[in-house]
Amino acid sequence: AYGTLFDDARRNEYKATLGKPKEDDAAAHAKAMRMLDADMALRRGEVLLKKNDFLGAVREFEQAVNLDPQNGEHLAYLTWTRVCANQTSYADAKGLLNQAVKLSPRCAQAYYYLDLCLKEEKDVDRAYGMFKKAHELNTRLIDAEREMRVINMRKGKEKASGGFFDRFRKPHK
Repeated sequence: AYGTLFDDARRNEYKATLGKPKEDDAAAHAKAMRMLDADMALRRGEVLLKKNDFLGAVREFEQAVNLDPQNGEHLAYLTWTRVCANQTSYADAKGLLNQAVKLSPRCAQAYYYLDLCLKEEKDVDRAYGMFKKAHELNTRLIDAEREMRVINMRKGKEKASGGFFDRFRKPHK
């Protein structure tokens, strides 16, 4: 820094570069703005999804995916909202949700929505594993914990030999 500022030629060259944005800086700024716009669209979509305005949420999530296509969270929300809006089936959604998990392996919602598709297809063991992963990634995702409890309760009932009073009856000879 001292060498640049002490030498008149280098100092003038440095001053000339201060006012001009570099091409890399402009591209980085544009990318950051796209990511910010995508995140804002995602947040608006989340609000609409909670209000069950599926078509409005689909529009917002589509915008988020278009602005930031490498973000798995955006793809997961879009896919799940399309399932809710009856625009796609659980089977078709499963492939897109697997892709979302690959893009963003730390996205709990992507695992959770994939869990729901697996559960719908009666693949309970894999669904349980995905619910567990979703809950590990986000312990505030109470729905995943609730789904694990339901699966455990159902498995417990299947293992039981009969009803409550069957335990006390004597076997007939």
